[in-house]
Amino acid sequence: MQTFRGPSSSGSAISTPPVAPFEVSELQQRARALEEELEYRKELEGALRQALADRERAEAERERLLSLERAARADAETASRSKDEFLAVLSHELRTPLNAILGWTHIVSDPREDAATVQHALEVIRRNAAVQLRVIEDLLDVSRCVTGKMRISADDIDLGDVVASAIDSVRLAAEARRVEIALHIDDPARGATGDAARLQQVVWNLLSNAVKFTPAEGRVDVRLERAGARAQIVVRDTGVGIARGFLPHVFERFRQEDTGTARKDGGLGLGLAVVRYLVEAHGGTVAAESAGEGRGATFTVTLPLRESGTDSARLAAPEQQVSLRHVRVLLVDDDDDTRELFTRMLTRAGATVESAACVEEALELLSSRELHVLISDIGMPGRDGYVLIDAIRRHADPRVHGIRAVAVTSYAGDHYRARAIDGGYDEYVAKPLDPGRFAATIAQLIGHPGRGHGGVG
Repeated sequence: MQTFRGPSSSGSAISTPPVAPFEVSELQQRARALEEELEYRKELEGALRQALADRERAEAERERLLSLERAARADAETASRSKDEFLAVLSHELRTPLNAILGWTHIVSDPREDAATVQHALEVIRRNAAVQLRVIEDLLDVSRCVTGKMRISADDIDLGDVVASAIDSVRLAAEARRVEIALHIDDPARGATGDAARLQQVVWNLLSNAVKFTPAEGRVDVRLERAGARAQIVVRDTGVGIARGFLPHVFERFRQEDTGTARKDGGLGLGLAVVRYLVEAHGGTVAAESAGEGRGATFTVTLPLRESGTDSARLAAPEQQVSLRHVRVLLVDDDDDTRELFTRMLTRAGATVESAACVEEALELLSSRELHVLISDIGMPGRDGYVLIDAIRRHADPRVHGIRAVAVTSYAGDHYRARAIDGGYDEYVAKPLDPGRFAATIAQLIGHPGRGHGGVG
């Protein structure tokens, strides 16, 4: 039995029992294990933080993609609604004049109607046919703009004449609506380079809108003035104005402020889109301003002045009537009414006309007659105008395969022009036709003097 011994009188310390080596090793192993555990936990915490950050980024990306998808869906739905609205408006704009044309045609077919009624009916039919043609031309112009195939000439022109001609075109409509048009022209702003017909189309579109949206007793002011090195055409009206929210979209295709069935004014919403394209194609700009609904609108077109000076462009000599005397024409069209109409146009110009309703008849006539020019429709049942011209160009008889040929068709557009020319036609004319230009095209094609200098033998 051991006995506890207290501190001696000499003050010696209590002795610590010695630690065994295996205990030290065990403690070191535990320390290393704890250090490894701490490192592992740090790595886990880092990985967890990284995973959380990755998740947050993934959620943010998911939200971004969802937002883009929602925006794309909204845009698609808006585009779909716009397309449906446009098609509805297009149907309305085509059917309305067609209804008047067909209705008045039935009325004048009644032999009991007097001459005054017939004359009035013809005027209504002419006016509505012109409206329908305008709709079709707007569609074609937009197509040419989108594809970059709008042809713009670069001639020395007088902007004063361009503006005045556009005003003459809308004057009757303005008088009918009791809208005054005032014009001011600064002579230094007249000279420019461009396509007079296309720029007249620009001013005509702006004026037509101004007259259409200006109430009775209103006023449209048109100014041509110089602003530095540029000409400025300003069309300002006292009409219904443009809502501020719609103003940024006024030059966009197929956009109209009022598209419902209760809308007061017609049109497809294409005119101003064409205006912007034509102006920019001339190196100019166009802008719209309005203080709001009921406060009128102002459209400003700027165009570069002609560098060579500011003198007015030379006026073209008035076009003389073209004669096709002694010209023998083969007219090919499957539509009876069209053949009769074109025959009248050509015979009035002095031509002798043979007509055929199909390819077989045309080839037979070409083989048995001495003819100067072929005028053929493209779209015909069975064998069309392309088949006809191919057979002609392959024909063994030089009198047949060498005939000058004009494609006259309702398939309008640069694509169809190129296809007709590539197919073997010498010229292409889109329906409906202007009789004078039609005759001039034929005379120029066959080298016929056409103005009293002799004729084709």
